[in-house]
Parts: sequence; structure tokens; C-alpha cells
Amino acid sequence: MRTRQILLNLLSNAAKFTNAGTITLRTFAIDQQSLGIAVQDSGIGIALKDQSLIFEEFQQVHDHLTREYQGTGLGLPISKRLVEMQGGRMWLDSASGQGSTFCFSVPLAPMDEANAVQSPARLDAPEAASSSIDIVIIDDDPDTQMTLQRLLSGAGYTTAGVQDSRDALATIQHRKPRLILMDINMPHLNGWDVVAAIKEVPAIATIPVVICSIVDERRLGVLLGVHGHLVK
Repeated sequence: MRTRQILLNLLSNAAKFTNAGTITLRTFAIDQQSLGIAVQDSGIGIALKDQSLIFEEFQQVHDHLTREYQGTGLGLPISKRLVEMQGGRMWLDSASGQGSTFCFSVPLAPMDEANAVQSPARLDAPEAASSSIDIVIIDDDPDTQMTLQRLLSGAGYTTAGVQDSRDALATIQHRKPRLILMDINMPHLNGWDVVAAIKEVPAIATIPVVICSIVDERRLGVLLGVHGHLVK
């Protein structure tokens, strides 16, 4: 599933920066343990001096490109992170005005392992007020924290609040909640960074995450495997 998400993002990116010409998808063997996938376009290309920036969050090379091709600059960093979470790597071959080729490797798992689907945790509503389900709310705004905790407590859930996103991972590992509500725009670590960190810890990776933020970036949420998106 993540390979499909990475491909969709790279193909979408190629289409955005290719006004005319071709976009090619191909696969190639790297070794017996991994497969290579490449998305090649004949678009505007990326100068060598800018190539170190494109995998950094919120970066789009050149101000005039940012104006012409709207976006948050998060797609490539998240794709690279998803590749690395699967044990692969992503690299780039490009030159200004000569198109770009984005490649990434996919480890080849044994068939029985590849077909094993890990079911996400399911959050059922409490059967009665005495039935408590732990929900961790990660939001730097104390008013939002208080409002969500009041609403959820009234519905019979127990909650734990985290205002400093740097404490989020430790709290989640300790509490192992049934659900996580996550803000995006927070100091120190933004919500996307916290979600990516959660997905890298097997013991908590399947806990459902619902984004609750003024940032409406549902596509990025899908790429990182969140379960829902609520816009404040």
C-alpha cells in the first residue's frame, strides 16, 4: 500500500512540473533482495545546487516556481520517509531544463510475509459511561485541549493531553491509547513529524491517528497512514 502511495505522489509531482513531453514509469532489478522503481519526466528539471533541498520539508526550489506550482513542499520529504520506513532508499537524477528521474528501492519480502496484512486498531464506542477508552490529544493550544477533553469525557472516554509535541511519543508509548488526536501546526515538532515517528515504532504504529487541525492536507495524511482528518 505504501509503495502505491509513493508512486502516486511521484507521478503527481512529475505531472505538475511537466507542461509538455513524457512521463515514464519503469522498474529495474537492483539485487535479489530489492526492486528499483523509477519515475522519469521531461519537465523543468532541478539544478544540481538545489537538489539537496527538495527532500527537506516545506522547500520548493526557486521562489518563482513556488508561485507557479502551488504546494506545501511536503510531498517529496514524506515519500522519502515512507521509502526509508520500508527499508529502502530514494535518490534523484536531474539537471535544470533536462527533466528529472526519481528512483526508490523496495525490499522484496517473502510471499507469505508480503501478503500478511496488519489490521489497524479499531476504536469502538464505549458500551456504557463506566467503560473507559484512552484517547491522547496532542495540541499546543490549551483551549483546544480543554474543549476536546470536555466533549470526549462527556461521551464516556478518558483522555490524556500533550501540549509539547516533543513529549508526544513518550506519552503514547506509555499510555498506549486506543486513539490519537493530532494537531499539525505546533512548535518544536509538527504533527506530520510526530505521525511519522509513531509509524516507526512497531508497538504503537497501528494506533489510529486522526488529524484535528486548521491545516487541510488530507493527501499527506493518506501518505502517512492517518485514519481521519477533521478541520477546525
